[in-house]
Order: sequence, then structure tokens, then C-alpha cells
Amino acid sequence: MKHHFDGAQFADEKIDGSISLVREVVTEIEPSSLRVSGYSATDSNVAYGLLGETEVDALMAKCAVQFEDADVESIRRFMEAHRENSTVMAVLMRRHVAIEQPRNSY
Repeated sequence: MKHHFDGAQFADEKIDGSISLVREVVTEIEPSSLRVSGYSATDSNVAYGLLGETEVDALMAKCAVQFEDADVESIRRFMEAHRENSTVMAVLMRRHVAIEQPRNSY
């Protein structure tokens, strides 16, 4: 990620900050709103989802509070370049399976 921003390096604290903001946005997403972009080859309970424009806009709004305008634009370009056809910015979706015992209905 350091070398994706107009040839300049993004400092580690900026990378950590932007990753934290991505995590915040992801926790606010309804799983059913994500478009599945692929499936794990090793775990049938794992799929990958794409962040939609709404989620990217929410991320950019959060970034605007923490970063300078040039950094926000760099983050947007990074997101646009890596959110489709890539696992770099894919959202990992894990299916949760629960087996319950039937209750006595009498």
C-alpha cells in the first residue's frame, strides 16, 4: 500500500489509520447488501464481497476527518483500483452454521 500513492510513500500510521477506518465501515455493512465476487478455494464457508459505492463514500467521509485532501484522494484511487477483481480490498464473508436440537413442542 505504501507505494500506491503518486510515488510517495504513505507512512505506517496513515496506513494503520486507513485500515482502521475500513474496518469501521465494514462493521456497519449489512452482509446481504454485499455483492459476492468470489469463493474460497479451501473453505466452503468463505466468500468474498465487493464494497459498493455507498461503502466507499462512507469510508471517504471518515477519511476526510483524519487525513488531508490529497491523502483522501489517494485512498480513493487505491480503493477504486483494488476493490474489484482483487482480494486486496475484498470483504471476507464467513458463513456461520449452527445446529440446534429441536425443542419438545408438547
